[in-house]
Amino acid sequence: MKAISVYSHGTAEHALGHLRVCAPLQRAGVQVYWRQPAEGISAQQIAESDLVIIQRDFPRDLTLYAQLVEQAERYEKPVIFEIDDLLWELPPEHPDRIGNYYLAALWPMLVAALKADAVTVTTPRLQAFMENLGHSAVYLLPNYLDDALWALQPPVVRDDGVVRVGYMGGDSHAPDIQMILPALQKMLQAYPSKVQLTFWGLKPPEALLSHPDVAWEPLSVPDYVQFADNFSQQDLDIFLAPLAESRFNQAKSPVKFLECTAIGGAGICSDIVPYQQVVEHGKTGYLADTVDAWFEHLKTLIENPRRRVQMVQQAQENIQRNWLLSAHYQEWTETYQRIIEQYRPRDTVDLYKAAEAIQTQWTAFYQMERENSQREILALKNQLASIQSGRAWKVAQFLRSLRGKFG
Repeated sequence: MKAISVYSHGTAEHALGHLRVCAPLQRAGVQVYWRQPAEGISAQQIAESDLVIIQRDFPRDLTLYAQLVEQAERYEKPVIFEIDDLLWELPPEHPDRIGNYYLAALWPMLVAALKADAVTVTTPRLQAFMENLGHSAVYLLPNYLDDALWALQPPVVRDDGVVRVGYMGGDSHAPDIQMILPALQKMLQAYPSKVQLTFWGLKPPEALLSHPDVAWEPLSVPDYVQFADNFSQQDLDIFLAPLAESRFNQAKSPVKFLECTAIGGAGICSDIVPYQQVVEHGKTGYLADTVDAWFEHLKTLIENPRRRVQMVQQAQENIQRNWLLSAHYQEWTETYQRIIEQYRPRDTVDLYKAAEAIQTQWTAFYQMERENSQREILALKNQLASIQSGRAWKVAQFLRSLRGKFG
């Protein structure tokens, strides 16, 4: 394998681009052509590639996606749909669900996934979801720790006696922190000036932010290499990895556990599938399913530095054995080679064009319904204004005021 083409809304430098494609393939010496929608489709790059990868919501523009598929079929290149999140199952409280960020992309992504020559995913739960939809070629490529960026740092017990507890994550995880908020408040009350609680990225709830032992460091580093370099320099004794119970979260990967363990933190994680696959409870970390359990595990690790150090050492040994990219990057080239060997040319362009036509009709219908609703609202407002300016309304208001005075 010499080269691949990737089409994505994200960049090659983003965590999604780095972990899912660039890091493993660069180790294997494979050329990666990376393009975003604004750059259009490159027929030349597709012709020079062994296969084509589309990531997540790239198919939201079905016209552009149909052009991509047409070129891939022209040059007889397999198309792989790559997905790392169960975006069809976003929970109601998720910011992207509230803001309808992926709404217009859900149908195009489903079409693209079902009609791709193969699908690659990050977790067994995501693999099962795609297979249950009826796809026969779904391959698991887990998120590993890129040990070219992350060194396994030995845990330390600091001379100042202050235990550093931390959380690292984006704004979409606000509901997860809210879930364990009482445990964090209880910890701060129980250990004044003995713990330092730091949030990297997500702004903590106001109930925590005003506390003198709580710090917040906004973290917006779109370049994953820079992020790894920055975060590796942080002091961390205990890290928090809460995830609320949902089908979406059940399909997530444990990459946060790998990164935080690498810099010497002992982990307390939600007792759900993503962390159950990497945490041996009480040995390589703690799994918690209640607020009381979260606090008790925090208490244990705060008060027992030797236990904390031993837990990190055992967790890092597990990562060393099972989760380093340097030992697993060949899985990408082996999987891609299998897909290439099994590829059989087929004509799916008409399908994508039909999907595009359906999407266009739905968009037009939605816009028409929205305009009709706006007209109805305006008409009701005008009727109300007319009523309120009429003589009968004024008399009714006058009588109502009298009833208030004398009733």
